[in-house]
Amino acid sequence: GICPVSIAFFAVINICLLLSNGSLFAQNKGKVYENFGLCVSSSISANRFGVIYAPSLFYKSKRNLFAAGVKIQKQKPHFCGFQAMYEYTILDGNSGDCYLNWLELYAFAHAAYYNAAVLSATARNEEQTENPGFTVNLDNKKFTAVDAYAGFGLRVKFLKNFRWFSSIGIGGYDVLNAPKGMYYNTHGVGMLMRTGISFQFNRINRTHF
Repeated sequence: GICPVSIAFFAVINICLLLSNGSLFAQNKGKVYENFGLCVSSSISANRFGVIYAPSLFYKSKRNLFAAGVKIQKQKPHFCGFQAMYEYTILDGNSGDCYLNWLELYAFAHAAYYNAAVLSATARNEEQTENPGFTVNLDNKKFTAVDAYAGFGLRVKFLKNFRWFSSIGIGGYDVLNAPKGMYYNTHGVGMLMRTGISFQFNRINRTHF
């Protein structure tokens, strides 16, 4: 069935759209700004690598945000890959798009490359239970994989230059070096859920790039 979390999340997004005051599609004629910042997030997705932490650096220009960072796996904590993300702010309360000036709604596209990920403990135990004839030791097996997701998220402003964000998306993954004969699905479609905190530095005013 449909995940109740996703139903609730998209219900919140619909409420945000209803709060729009009609200036959503107004042309932004302001100056070009360059904004840099840092964020740290935790996520879980369909690849069954468990919780992934991701410190990132981002660059923001008007409603566009570009971010790049590294992946750190909670399972046996270690560096396990890289990620890149693009976000487009659909509603920005601070710009008059809705009546809640502390709220932002955005769409995102996320891509990641894993070069040293391990399966979560749950996935490893399931492999032993469902596939007793599989003899490869997965406790220290490092997987190479790629994934990509797209979806929507919310940002909530607090303190000065800080934002809490949460997002949910749909996409898929592909494990590139899985041993043959595994019960574990080496590619598939599923969801990404991500949350974290970001800090944006002061703006640097520029009239052109």
